[in-house]
Amino acid sequence: MDCTGDTCTLGKAILTVEFPGISSVHTYVKVDDGQAGKATGGSVDQRTYKTNEVSLAVLKNTYDVLVKKGSAVVGSRLTPNLKISRQVLTREKSYGILEALPIWKPFQIHSLLPLENSNVAVTIYDVAKRAGVGIGTVSRVLNDSPQVSEVTRQKVLTAIEELNYHPSPIAKCLSLRRTFTVGVITPFFTRPAFIGRLRGVEAALTESEYDLVLYNVETTDKRDVCFRELPISQRFDGLLLIALPPTDEDVAHFRQAGIPVVLVDAYHPALSHVVIDDVKGGYMATKHLIELGHTRLAYISDPLESPFRFTSSLHRYQGYRQALDEAGIPFRQEYHRWAEHGEEQARDMARHLLDLDEPPTAIFAASDTQAIGAMEAIRERGLRIPQDVALVGYDDIEVSRYLGLTTIRQPFFETGVKGVEVLLQAIDHPSTEPCHIELPIELICRRSTVGDAIPPENH
Repeated sequence: MDCTGDTCTLGKAILTVEFPGISSVHTYVKVDDGQAGKATGGSVDQRTYKTNEVSLAVLKNTYDVLVKKGSAVVGSRLTPNLKISRQVLTREKSYGILEALPIWKPFQIHSLLPLENSNVAVTIYDVAKRAGVGIGTVSRVLNDSPQVSEVTRQKVLTAIEELNYHPSPIAKCLSLRRTFTVGVITPFFTRPAFIGRLRGVEAALTESEYDLVLYNVETTDKRDVCFRELPISQRFDGLLLIALPPTDEDVAHFRQAGIPVVLVDAYHPALSHVVIDDVKGGYMATKHLIELGHTRLAYISDPLESPFRFTSSLHRYQGYRQALDEAGIPFRQEYHRWAEHGEEQARDMARHLLDLDEPPTAIFAASDTQAIGAMEAIRERGLRIPQDVALVGYDDIEVSRYLGLTTIRQPFFETGVKGVEVLLQAIDHPSTEPCHIELPIELICRRSTVGDAIPPENH
């Protein structure tokens, strides 16, 4: 690319330039791949131009330029990192005011007009010039500010359309002081309960401008690192914690970092949270079995005390005990079994229960996964469900319907969606007081407790 007179063609853009006091410009451009021939050798196009004949090289090339003002060198070695038009010139980007670099202050670019179908990026400065307004006005129009008259707004929008301008997402983040990214911290995200909530989170964020970064914590050490480092990383506008109750110390750290944090399936009084009532759910499941005439009722679950501070198994156990006490049924310690979460572990727990001298006639499992394990143990003993042993789960995962498992349905997807809604509200309005949102749960009766007494589900 050459310049004739005081006009240079760069790619498909027209620049008008001045070189006051510059006696000559010496360029070295490797012809075959555009790399600087002086540095790499090879085929070199080497020219010296007068002030009215200068080449700044083709847009996509890397190049060397030696600029002399009299006998003094005032500039050399341009690369695609040259700052132009207040943005970085890359292999795809553009042009503009060279005075961003001190050595190029002798250069003054007066005008720039992208041509039709140009592959050179249009900037906010081009829009402002075309509309005859300042860049602040263009920014206010882009951000839908009410402080712009309708006439001016239409002028700017017309310029944007004519120039096919697309705002830089990075520039938007910087101007609004946001990253438009939400961090989600969750344990064991391959489990059905967490997958269901994450689906809701992802669906809600798809409808927003925000991206999602997921952190799966399989150990308490990793959880603690995430709690400690992510709030101060300046990578996120907000954090969503799923089933991970923070300590008072954690909450103080979140507040000091100034980042909104919302809990899903976890509780802290100082933070907004979206939860269900697991005590009520345990009570509903147990009461259902009692109403069917069962008095020997067992409960299988995860350990009631968890290093992750999980509370669901404990709260469901409390509901189980509440229903027993209300019905005047004595609690039997041997009817409560616990182990690490999993189908195989649940099968072993159910086997122990069925081996008792007086085995239970009903089992309430703290999750559908555990109920499925219990179902396998019951059937391998040749027992019938529900005639010999009734069974209730918790969660209503997809497979439960096909297995005919009575369960407590909790709204996984909806809790994820609601958690995102609350978090985005907190990001937009940081001073908002913490809110408590409790979503409803439902007893879903199927064959595992009532046999063929109810028709199959059609939904």
